[in-house]
Amino acid sequence: MIDSPVLAGKSAEPWASTFPGGGEAGALMRAHDWSASELGEPATWPPPLMTLVTVLLGSRQPMFVAWGEHRILLYNDAYAPMLAARHPTAMGRRFFAVWPEVSESVGALMDRVFAGEPVHMDDLELTLHRNGYPEETHFAFSYTPVPGEGGVIAGLFCACTETTFQVQAERHAAGERRRQRQLLQQMPGFVAVLAGPDHVFEHVNDAYIALSGPRTFVGRKVRDVFPEIEVQGFLVLLDEVYRTGLPFSAQAMPIQLAGDPHTRFIDFLYQPIRDDQGTVTGIFAGGYDVTERVRAEEALRTTERRQAFMLALGDGLRGQADPRAAMQAAVDALGRHIGADRVGYGLIEPDGDTVTLETEYLDRVGPLVGTYPLDAFGPGNIANLRAGRTSVYADVEADPGTAGLGLGNYGIAALIAVPLVRSGELRSALYVNQRVRRAWTQDEVELVEEVAARVWDAVERARADAARRESEEQFRVFAQVMPNQVWAASADGLLYWFNDQVYAYCAAEPGELDGTTWTNIVHPDDIEAAGLTWAASVATGDVYEAEFRIRRFDDAYRWFLVRAEPILGASGEVLRWVGTNTDIEDQKRISAELRHLNETLEQRVEERTRELGLAEDALRQAQKMEAVGQLTGGVAHDFNNLLTVIKSSTDLLKRPDLPEERRQRYVGAISDTVARAAKLTGQLLAFARRQALKPEVFDVGRSVTGVADMVGTLTGARIRIVTRLAETACYIDADPSQFDTAIVNMAVNARDAMEGEGVLTIAVAATSQVPAMRSHPARSGNFVAVSIADTGAGIAPEDIERIFEPFFTTKGVGQGTGLGLSQVFGFAKQSGGEIEVRSTPGIGTTFTLYLPQVPPGGIAQTTAPDDEPSSDGHGMRILVVEDNMDVGTFATQTLAELGYATVWATNADEALAELSGNATRFDVVFTDVVMPGMNGIELAHEIRRLHGDLPILLASGYSHVLARNGTDGFELLHKPYSVEQLSRTLRKVAARRRRGGGSAAS
Repeated sequence: MIDSPVLAGKSAEPWASTFPGGGEAGALMRAHDWSASELGEPATWPPPLMTLVTVLLGSRQPMFVAWGEHRILLYNDAYAPMLAARHPTAMGRRFFAVWPEVSESVGALMDRVFAGEPVHMDDLELTLHRNGYPEETHFAFSYTPVPGEGGVIAGLFCACTETTFQVQAERHAAGERRRQRQLLQQMPGFVAVLAGPDHVFEHVNDAYIALSGPRTFVGRKVRDVFPEIEVQGFLVLLDEVYRTGLPFSAQAMPIQLAGDPHTRFIDFLYQPIRDDQGTVTGIFAGGYDVTERVRAEEALRTTERRQAFMLALGDGLRGQADPRAAMQAAVDALGRHIGADRVGYGLIEPDGDTVTLETEYLDRVGPLVGTYPLDAFGPGNIANLRAGRTSVYADVEADPGTAGLGLGNYGIAALIAVPLVRSGELRSALYVNQRVRRAWTQDEVELVEEVAARVWDAVERARADAARRESEEQFRVFAQVMPNQVWAASADGLLYWFNDQVYAYCAAEPGELDGTTWTNIVHPDDIEAAGLTWAASVATGDVYEAEFRIRRFDDAYRWFLVRAEPILGASGEVLRWVGTNTDIEDQKRISAELRHLNETLEQRVEERTRELGLAEDALRQAQKMEAVGQLTGGVAHDFNNLLTVIKSSTDLLKRPDLPEERRQRYVGAISDTVARAAKLTGQLLAFARRQALKPEVFDVGRSVTGVADMVGTLTGARIRIVTRLAETACYIDADPSQFDTAIVNMAVNARDAMEGEGVLTIAVAATSQVPAMRSHPARSGNFVAVSIADTGAGIAPEDIERIFEPFFTTKGVGQGTGLGLSQVFGFAKQSGGEIEVRSTPGIGTTFTLYLPQVPPGGIAQTTAPDDEPSSDGHGMRILVVEDNMDVGTFATQTLAELGYATVWATNADEALAELSGNATRFDVVFTDVVMPGMNGIELAHEIRRLHGDLPILLASGYSHVLARNGTDGFELLHKPYSVEQLSRTLRKVAARRRRGGGSAAS
């Protein structure tokens, strides 16, 4: 029973006789109301259409007919599944009303058919909406044009098959194949897939190509790609695996590939590939190139055999005392190890043209022992040996350097010869002969060279030992006839031989004094010094010499001069020691008596001189301590007075109901007292040469002119002052006050040297170099030299290097403290300069102060007054860097009171972290100098490097960094500072940035 909308209200199957059979599609056609159709009643259908309908209804292949101008769709049951949800309403409707989504792609094809052209396609991809959603489909079909009356195409007939599932399956299979190929490609070893009994390549990975070299693989048989491996057994193995279905694997299998001169080694597996029925269809071949591993293992085995051989050879040579026996042991061992027919040792005669062959190992050849001309063994061979090169011949008759000499008559078809050259002369050679041609390996050549070196060392050692034994015997004979005590020690300092005079003197038996027991006859008070000196000589190889007492047979001790010299080997190493003991008891006694007489004669003079020196030193030290005491005592007194004012004022400020007038008076007293304390501290730092200088650019000539007037007052009328200034103004960047003080100190020193009468010359000049002085090299650059010369007594040469030391003076007691020139030296160093002194006793002295010259552009024009009132910060943003909690709290609170916005960092690291986020949010960095870790100067330099235009203000009461290096151009605010100074200086450095002047250090 067909449930279809097209049958509603109609009698069942009105066209039963017209459309017999055909299943569901036939029932639809029979029940369809064709009278309302564009095709009309079936009785009016043309015969071709009826014929096609009969064909498709009787076919199991999907078929349809598109008929007429509107291409009315008629189809069979096999086509219905393609329609999906559009069946059964599609029967009798226009084709593109059923399939609107394919009107463009299929419409063009149908137009071609209705134009009379058959169309066939094996794979047509369409996107259909037959189930309510778009889906990719594939079809194979044939469109056949059907002519109507007059031959005009009236419709098309289509036999089709949906291939969607086949296409998807093929895609999946292709994807799987690609994935498998990718996996095979990514495998670290080589991989090939072979198909069929002829082993045709289907796939190879890059590792396979790298092993085999560039060849054409895919689609070709293995025997065609690798003809060279057929004789190596690999094809037989492939045939066997394919025939039996059993896998085959091997390790370190050698293989020789065309184009590769070296044999390679592979670990590989042949694994049969089976189909679903278990039939072998191909072979998977995979493995690894293990050539390097095999070679390394073989090299390791060769090295182990070689090392074992060399160890055995060393053991055999070590016990040979006779040089000839050592040579024989070596050539026998080498000949057996490498399977040589002859191994021997040849000694070059003094004439340099003949060789004596001796000490041979022989196997299947006759001896060559005897003397021969060197040229008999080939000019090329001998030329190599004379040049210190090893000769290697695999075939002596094939080489022009040895051919035609008849060496084969001596059983020499191949040879190795290793020379021994000393001082440019050929001395000997180790030779290895083979009676047949032999391709010597590099390992064999290196082994022969190593054995040769070992033999020569052993022979030379044996000869040296023999010579030493002979020398020692001669030494013993000579030592026994000497009247002195003689002894010998090994290189490590252990005594092993004494002559009879030693044993007779101390009544000891031979052997009793060996090793370190000789110390038993040394005086107890002398043992330690004698032993330490002996140990030092043994360690350094220096001659040993000591004086100590040795016990005689009657227990009396006598003084001896004990000397020992090292006996050195050819390479300078200590072989042994030979020593003598010389009795100096009488000399010691006479020297003691003379020394006692001299000591008695000079004792009073020395004691008096010493007393005078001690008194003078004590007086000078007392003077220094008095000066220090006066300074520190005065400072302490003044500080106590200042602290009294501060303490009293703070106590009164604590009183309630204090009138405002008195409160202001006490606050003012505290402020004034702090200023006096700061001034006092500055004076103390100046004395200690730890002041923080206040450099500014000024004209040196103008400053010297001003100081010269004051110097004239200090020196008196009998000293003439001469000033010589540079033609052009010279500028320096230094502390003017300290500069003036330095000039005055040098002038006063010159005055005292002239004893109130003479000529004092002050000169200013520009110079391009500071000369070398006090172990410092010369410095080039622009400098100003200020010299002060006097016509005084001069300075003694031994005092020149000490005159700048604090408290050092050449003046009489009470005439100076020795601090003036020390101030000059400290000022010069702190200002980046140097102070030089040149003096000739009796003529005079010249001090020259060198300071860096600067351009005049940096001269400060105006200076803000100290009493300028503080002003509002107007929200200026300040990064405060202060490690002291009290000072940091006070600074941030003070700045906040003045209208500044502050961020407080307790160290340099915190400050850099604040700046790293956004440095532009700060107008000024205000940092202390003395801080743990990175100090303020270092922090300022780091900020300058990272944030070049950010102004920086330093603050310090005292810093060794400032005293040593200055402020490096950064603005400095001295502690203690007032609120007005702080505000004014902050605005000063911030204004530089606003003017485009860069950082505060610019």
